[in-house]
Amino acid sequence: MQQRLFHYLLVLGGLACIGSAFFARQLGIDNNDGWGRGRTVLILAGLFFWLWLAWLLSGPKRRHLMQRLYNSASLKTIRRFWLNLTSTWKNSFVYRLVTRFYHAFLNLPGIRWLAATSLRRARFWAVLGLFVTLCFYIYLATAGTFNKLVPSSGFFDMQARAFLAGQIHLLETPPEQLLALDNPYSVEARQSLGSAYIWDASLYHGHYYLYWGPVPALLAAAYRAVSGSGLGDESLALLFLCLLAWIETLWILELHQRYFGRVRSTWLMLFVLTIGLANPIPFDIARLMVYEASILSGQFFMLAGLLCLVKGFSKDGSINSGWWLSAGLLLGLSLSARINLLPVIFWLGLMLLLHLWNRIKTLPGNPVKAVLAAGGTFALVMISIMAYNFIRFDSPFEFGSRYQLTVTDINHAYNTVLSAAYIFPNLYAYLLRPPVLIGRFPFMYADWLTDAGWPFFIRIPAGYFYTDPVLGLLVVTPFIWLILPAVYALFMELRQVGIKSSIKIIAGSRWIVFSLTGMGLIGFVFILFFYYPAMRYLTDATPALLLLAIYGAMSWLDNPSLRAVKGLVILLLALTSIVAGILLGINGPHDFFEQANPALYHGLINFFKTIPYVK
Repeated sequence: MQQRLFHYLLVLGGLACIGSAFFARQLGIDNNDGWGRGRTVLILAGLFFWLWLAWLLSGPKRRHLMQRLYNSASLKTIRRFWLNLTSTWKNSFVYRLVTRFYHAFLNLPGIRWLAATSLRRARFWAVLGLFVTLCFYIYLATAGTFNKLVPSSGFFDMQARAFLAGQIHLLETPPEQLLALDNPYSVEARQSLGSAYIWDASLYHGHYYLYWGPVPALLAAAYRAVSGSGLGDESLALLFLCLLAWIETLWILELHQRYFGRVRSTWLMLFVLTIGLANPIPFDIARLMVYEASILSGQFFMLAGLLCLVKGFSKDGSINSGWWLSAGLLLGLSLSARINLLPVIFWLGLMLLLHLWNRIKTLPGNPVKAVLAAGGTFALVMISIMAYNFIRFDSPFEFGSRYQLTVTDINHAYNTVLSAAYIFPNLYAYLLRPPVLIGRFPFMYADWLTDAGWPFFIRIPAGYFYTDPVLGLLVVTPFIWLILPAVYALFMELRQVGIKSSIKIIAGSRWIVFSLTGMGLIGFVFILFFYYPAMRYLTDATPALLLLAIYGAMSWLDNPSLRAVKGLVILLLALTSIVAGILLGINGPHDFFEQANPALYHGLINFFKTIPYVK
């Protein structure tokens, strides 16, 4: 017990130092807007605490030294102070009053029904968290008005109108000046045209196409056919964002019921709020465009498809073909919306095959029918997409990104789009880049990437293009750190059974967790190779990574040792991630809220000025 207490003190000391580094200006430690010496010292101090912990946990001599530290007078004083503090709180009038009101609330008729079973309690808190999350989505997307979305773009509606007219290329015609250029894909050659052409469309054989998958456009076409009006990209993006939050809530309930039923169900509300409001999701809401609609739809279909595979295993061990048919359709739609997810789909297929192979002797029925249902539906969707590509670009494997009219000439530099040379700058941008802190509401924002914004140890490779604001997950979404307990728990489980039997763990009861792990890591690794860093690309990985972090948090809470301390750490990491996500989403990349609703924005600034210690 004493040893573990010192472990957690070192962990908390590291978190306190690293957390203070990002608020060093407000604390008066570092007055620089950028990354000054004070922040660097705090980061190094936090890493020192964690390295010290790693050093103490290895070797008999070090364990002996650790024992001496545990028995030191200073730690005894800390332990005595902690016990006195908790004892005083539990004997206080406030604690007794709160406890009495809490039990009275639980005895209300409706609440008593909800609290009758653990599943009802879990669903109640999860749905409550989902409701709060969706309310914030609508609030931010409408800039606080709750009645009208801020228009962004209409790419999918253009494609929808083309579909309803019986053609695949857009109805809009490229200008003759564009078609007359020797190289229309060169941004320099297009400068004289101004805004006479459609930016980010794909140009091929004299027609405009979209390189984004057709699934959102098909939904927009169905809406236009029924209502007679168009559906903006912002509406599609918000729809898929809400669907993604719903499917993430179902996933949290699944992880809780399957692995950690002893964890208090009230934690589920916090987890739903964290995965829904942590960066980059609020930042995406501040610019709901065609890009976000494509990414969010791909994530929704993929997580929904995997969940259908999981639900396809009935309680008696048999496989439900209906669930798996739905899974094949949903996973196919995920690729139809976002072809970048192809490596992830391969991983999910491998995990499923390993799981089936591990259970083949215990399955009560023949799984061939279910496998054919899932595989056949998936194959049908993929054949349709390849035919769609062939009609457009004379190749079943070309989605149109090569022919983009964008910031760089991808058509003539296609081999530089993905490169290992981009890994280090992308790692810094996606994991470590800090926000800019300011002395008024919303207190922080994401600065745009510039030449001066890179640290001295990063060398920018040729072909790397950066303009968008990007922030590091480890900095503004510290809840992601709880992936470490999840990975540690899985590693220890594999270590106990040995290498030869590890496949039984991977393909056994933990195949779902390994599927989510690969989903998040593969999605993240893919964007590390991409030539263009942007905050929205993090959404290709963060839903699965945050679910894995939630798994790690539940594994911590499931262990009774120092549960209060671990609960406090989880609460602080979650609240920090939620608050940072909300504050960053207020401005977004283009001062969204201020531009859309300046009166409310400046009202919030003045409101926070009235709060003591907030300047």
